[in-house]
This record gives sequence, structure tokens and C-alpha cells, in this order.
Amino acid sequence: MENSIVYIVGGIFAAVAIGFGGMWIGRYMKGSIKLNMNNTAVESGEALSGTVEITFKKPMQSNKLQVSLVATERVERTVNGKRKRESRTIFNNTVMLEDAKSYSAPQTVIYDYSINAPTGSEATSNKITGVAGTLFDAASRFAGNQRYVEWALIARLDAPGLDLVRSENVSVNVAL
Repeated sequence: MENSIVYIVGGIFAAVAIGFGGMWIGRYMKGSIKLNMNNTAVESGEALSGTVEITFKKPMQSNKLQVSLVATERVERTVNGKRKRESRTIFNNTVMLEDAKSYSAPQTVIYDYSINAPTGSEATSNKITGVAGTLFDAASRFAGNQRYVEWALIARLDAPGLDLVRSENVSVNVAL
């Protein structure tokens, strides 16, 4: 009985590992995407800029190429003595670089991008503001909750099957 549980757990682990390995190999065989950044830290309203470099190893049809600046708020709470983690997207600005297109291989293409960081009002549009927000923040800190925001720049070539995606952390100083 104990041996069969070990075999079942081992089989599940092997299937998951093979699945992830297959996804990685599938993406590798399509090509690669690089996010070259001129700057990794900006102030409110400033632009993040650079290039997206895509290398195709085989011909590919894409649906779109886009760059997004995304802010994710992460909250760690203590509920009944247990730590609970939650996250939600509080800002997402997406710039379309290319619509549907066919690419030949082998080929490397480079696209310029520029995407603006939010101003204070744009960054807080999904948050509770005013006196209620101040009271909510104070109550959260008093309860031992920890809150922080992670910013990422994401380049995505949307294609049938597996997308080519690259994400890099960035720093955005938003005046609230």
C-alpha cells in the first residue's frame, strides 16, 4: 500500500516535470524574445524605453506583439494565526507594437518601445482613497499586514500554441 502511494506521487511528479520540460522545449524551438531596457527606474509620468528583440528559429504566425507595464500589489495578512498571501493587479498599461504578422526563419526583428509610468492618480485608481483609504491603511498596518507593490515590464508575442514572453522587474516611484 505504501509503495503504491510512492509510485503514484512519483508518477504525478514525473508527468508535471515532463509537461514543463515540453513547454520549455516548445518555446525554445520557436525562438526567443529579449527585452532590452534603456532604463529600469523611472519617476511618475516618465517613460520606460528600449527595444524588443525577437529571434525566430522557424516560420511563425503571430496574433500581436505588445509591451505592458504592470503593477501588482501583494498583501501578506495574518488570519487566525496563519499567514495568507494575496495579490491583485493595480495598474496595467499596454502598448501594441505589431498586429498579426507572419515571420520567416531564421530571422531577428527589433522593435522600439516607449511606455509611460503612471501619475499618482492613475496608479491609485484601483485603490481606496481619501479618509477611508487612510483609515484602511492604518488598520491594515495595525493588524500586522504587510503591503508592497511590484512593477514589471512584460514583452509578449502572442502566437498560436505557446507565446514568447519576457518579463523584467522595474522600479517606478509614483507620487501618491
